[in-house]
Amino acid sequence: MKITRVIYTAKPDYVEINKKNIETVMKAVRALNSPDLKYATFLQEDGTTFMHLAFTTNQEANDLLTNLPEFKFFTSELRAKGIENPPKTEHLSLVASGYDIF
Repeated sequence: MKITRVIYTAKPDYVEINKKNIETVMKAVRALNSPDLKYATFLQEDGTTFMHLAFTTNQEANDLLTNLPEFKFFTSELRAKGIENPPKTEHLSLVASGYDIF
């Protein structure tokens, strides 16, 4: 299993656009209906810091996400117009879970 966490701060005037772009990505992810991909995005209390969590069973499932046209548009627009603090990417290892992720 691969777990990726990305955290970044968007410009305040870009937050709503970012949310809409993320919603578009999530619709595309749902349409994939892949049992090997779990993806969620959260907005922190400050209202501008986003955290993305992707759980994939393998590299192919990870590539499903990153190769989506909607995901590519989201990331390119964010980099071009919306970043206040650059993304920090971390790869996590699961220690334990109270539920089945896959």
